[in-house]
Amino acid sequence: MAGYTNTPPGTPTILGTTGTVSFSKGVPGSSGVANDTILNGLKIAQNGTAVTVTLVGFRDHTGSAASYVFTGSTTSDTWWPLGWINSAGGLTATASVASKAIVETIPSTLVP
Repeated sequence: MAGYTNTPPGTPTILGTTGTVSFSKGVPGSSGVANDTILNGLKIAQNGTAVTVTLVGFRDHTGSAASYVFTGSTTSDTWWPLGWINSAGGLTATASVASKAIVETIPSTLVP
């Protein structure tokens, strides 16, 4: 598939709520653990007000668990190809507007 040279395509999940969505081994719906999910990519659709997606499960420069906020655009869709592993805990995603963001995940092989 074009654009994927080392990482296979993942499973897309539309964040259809403004509540927190948890992922376990790349699958939404249950709480995961550190190193069980790879966030392959994130897409935020164009919207009248910028949509944000807050991701939890990653580390900051000190090694502490931290969240990161992605902000979309009011003029075009925004896509981030990532390949990030949730090294600090279970991956969660929270969108500011329902059904305007898609996360693409795959299970990690670091956790059996």
